[in-house]
Amino acid sequence: MDFETIDAALAHCSRTPMKMLEDDSEYDYSATGTVCLLPGVYKERIVVKGEVWGVGSTGNKAVSIRACFPQHGATIMHYTDSQDAKNQPCVSVSTRDAETFEGVQKGISVNLSHLALVHSTSGSDLWGGNTAVIVDGARAQVTMNSCVVQSHSGRGIVVTNQAQLQMSESTVCDCAATGFYLGDWGSRAHVTGCNIVRNGFGSRKKLASDEGRQELDYVLTEWTRLRAGPNAGVSDAQFDVVPPGHSGIFIEGAMCWIENTLIASNCLTGTSVVRNGFLSLSGCDITQNTGNGHPISIEDEHDVGNNRLQGARIRGVFSKVQCAMITPTRKNTRKN
Repeated sequence: MDFETIDAALAHCSRTPMKMLEDDSEYDYSATGTVCLLPGVYKERIVVKGEVWGVGSTGNKAVSIRACFPQHGATIMHYTDSQDAKNQPCVSVSTRDAETFEGVQKGISVNLSHLALVHSTSGSDLWGGNTAVIVDGARAQVTMNSCVVQSHSGRGIVVTNQAQLQMSESTVCDCAATGFYLGDWGSRAHVTGCNIVRNGFGSRKKLASDEGRQELDYVLTEWTRLRAGPNAGVSDAQFDVVPPGHSGIFIEGAMCWIENTLIASNCLTGTSVVRNGFLSLSGCDITQNTGNGHPISIEDEHDVGNNRLQGARIRGVFSKVQCAMITPTRKNTRKN
């Protein structure tokens, strides 16, 4: 069937007739469906919400959004300066109610493949939705394969509140803030064969003009003053830009396995691990991340002992406190 928008197709996915009921009067509907996109640019948001169990409800929702022709791909773009779209993500997958933030009972599984996801909205609230892809809530699971993710106004991918992400052969690049943020106990991610590059340098639109660069300089100066002053964190200024200074990957209290992945040229560290987060690195290249020469930052001694680095090729040094406590399995760690 053909639809005018992706949203209209998604609304039909969970109502795909699966079989006739015994009385031949009604259909039994499947909770799964696939949306195939022809080559082109689709200017819209994708929102997949959780549902509660009810009379006649189907099982957990499973949706696949993919390009019809993998060699050509397709682009989903949410790119606007409208205040009505302030801090809106491009793709949102959540099992939590948007109003009450309470968990719902059904799980969601979304598969994204051979897509370019391009995002930029007004606002600078990185904790309030200014991200290209957000996966939120228990039993929310997203699988990404052969995708490219960019956010010129915020983070690339955010996974929180016990959600799960599996990402392979994909690229997260040129995001204003953190390329990939994984937070909260119970959240998990498995990243294989990906590129996490050139993230965290601030709002990309602002970097394109002298006026924009001056605004970024002002924001950075103001934030530095507030952190150092007696009224740290208090300001009447309403910043609508994201200043530079973010990592490629940031893991906060969650668990992440990364294999055969390039983490390079990010503004701060390549990877940061805080609040008892767990990181397993295997066969990765981590290089040319500019944050004080530290490709990897792990918050405290307890965290350092819990993390594993196997066959990782790393240029730079660890945060000085932890440097002596992490020993990669191959002796190829070296300083620039």
